[in-house]
Order: sequence, then C-alpha cells, then structure tokens
Amino acid sequence: MFDKENIKAKVKEIVEAEGAGLLSFRVFFTQGVNVIRAVVDYPKGGITLGVCAGINKALDNYLQDSGLKENYAIEINSPGLDRLLKEPGDFLRLKARQAGFWLREPVCGKEYVEGQVIEVGEKNLLLSGKAGKVFLSFDKIKAAKEKILL
Repeated sequence: MFDKENIKAKVKEIVEAEGAGLLSFRVFFTQGVNVIRAVVDYPKGGITLGVCAGINKALDNYLQDSGLKENYAIEINSPGLDRLLKEPGDFLRLKARQAGFWLREPVCGKEYVEGQVIEVGEKNLLLSGKAGKVFLSFDKIKAAKEKILL
C-alpha cells in the first residue's frame, strides 16, 4: 500500500543524512502514477544536482525493497532561483546575497525593499540597501525573492 506518511518520514531521514533539509513534500496521483515530489536544500543553500540524484536513488531503493506494487515517480528538486521565501529558515540562504522583500506593513515608508542580507537572527534580519541598513522583523515579511545579478 502507498503510505504517504511513511514515505515522507523516509525522505526526511534520507535528506537529513545528507545534511540537508526537507523544504516541501507532496504526493499526488496523475495519469496512473503516484508522484512523490520533494524540495530539498542545505540550511545555507547550494544543494547540487548530484545530491538530489543520490536522494532520489536512495528513496527508489527503499521503495523497491519495501515491495511497493503501485506505479510511482520520484522528483527530488532544489528550491530553484525564483522560489518565494517565507519562513525564517529560508532567509538563512540569503545571507550575503541580494534580495527583494514584500512587506505586510511599510518599513521606512515602503512595502517593498531590496538590498543585501547582512545578518539573520532569530526574529529578524539586517538588510543593507539604498536607504541604508534596515532591520526587518520576520513577522512583517510577506515574501522574499533572491535577486539574481547578472
């Protein structure tokens, strides 16, 4: 039987053994196949395709050894460059990088601010932008995106 919670626990175990974290997990059925989709990354970012492939292989071996009869596909992905960041742990990956922040309420008169993430604390982060240094409380951040500089 296809036990989603058991599979999620195994994915989490495999991911954590790699020193990474499970950012999202979803199982859905489409076109006759159970799709297992997980997004993983290191706490400070930078997971590689090779690590994702290794996690995929370890999960596939586990599912084969468990005698699972249902058809399945495994998708282990990195978060991607344009992923919206919302959780405090997401912001650790932004340290020393440029980012844009959409705010729940204005800070310095603005609902959107950009700059380099200087520090990430337990409840806020320090951003250095055009207007100088600004502390942003996590509870005031609606979402953020890393700015890709070319």
